Amino acid sequence: MTHHPYPLKVKFWTPGVLVLLALVVAGAVAVVARFTGGIGYVSNLTTARPWGLWIGVDVASGVALAAGGFTTAFLAHIAGRHLFEPVVRPALLTAMLGYTFVVLS
Repeated sequence: MTHHPYPLKVKFWTPGVLVLLALVVAGAVAVVARFTGGIGYVSNLTTARPWGLWIGVDVASGVALAAGGFTTAFLAHIAGRHLFEPVVRPALLTAMLGYTFVVLS
């Protein structure tokens, strides 16, 4: 069985594509600003406040780890999706480590 490619007969410039294009342009402007003005220009980091970017990344990643672990436990124990039972203990360990990182940071 062979398949023959053919062009789609739909418009490319849909509202979703335009929104994504706007996000790409905003990201490109931010990248240009970062490389021309330095990291302090886009992150407000100075020698007086050097922790601004690190604390945000650390707290966000710790909370994301914790949320994934507790969501897995919710699915397995409360929602009754017993398919996830084998990964509940490692997920809860990851959640504990995530919240530990948040507290330490």
